Amino acid sequence: MSFQWYRTYASLYMVALGVTAVQLGWLESVLIFTQFISTLMGGYFADRFGRKRVLVVFDILCWGVPMALYAVARNPWYFLIGRFINGFVYIVIPSFQCLFVEDVPAEHRAAVFRMVQFLTSGARLLAPAAGWLVATMGIIPAGRILAAIVMVSSVSMTRWDWRRVICSSSIALLCGPCWRIGGSCCSQQCAIWWRSTP
Repeated sequence: MSFQWYRTYASLYMVALGVTAVQLGWLESVLIFTQFISTLMGGYFADRFGRKRVLVVFDILCWGVPMALYAVARNPWYFLIGRFINGFVYIVIPSFQCLFVEDVPAEHRAAVFRMVQFLTSGARLLAPAAGWLVATMGIIPAGRILAAIVMVSSVSMTRWDWRRVICSSSIALLCGPCWRIGGSCCSQQCAIWWRSTP
């Protein structure tokens, strides 16, 4: 959710810190290039280091480091380095997709995928909260706060989020602390997956 807030105002934040229109184009090109390269590397990394390790390590590095740079940015170089690192988050895509193919039971696969897409898309509906922050504080202070929120949430929640995605039903994403489904505790199933998945 916090990323959806930040993305809405990222370009305005960059421009406010001195990034020109041409430089914005180059920054997006760098991001797309690294995404392309890292997607090709994703399968190898998943096989070589294990899906769980790839998901956690690259999510933390490729979200936490860029957002930390954005939060303290003073010139376009911060964004260039951040965009370059952020693009490598696509390394996790093959690992993430394998979770649906191999680790989620076939009868629950559609429901889990549906819920992940619902949560991702639904978060965009809350972007006006970021707009209120920008209107209240100004684009630069608000942009720094939003980047810091994304950094903290991505680093602190990555491991726990991947556990929850693999739960045997998408309802587990929205249920209570123990996430009991049909008499079985989903959090226990997640813990078993976390210990057994390479």
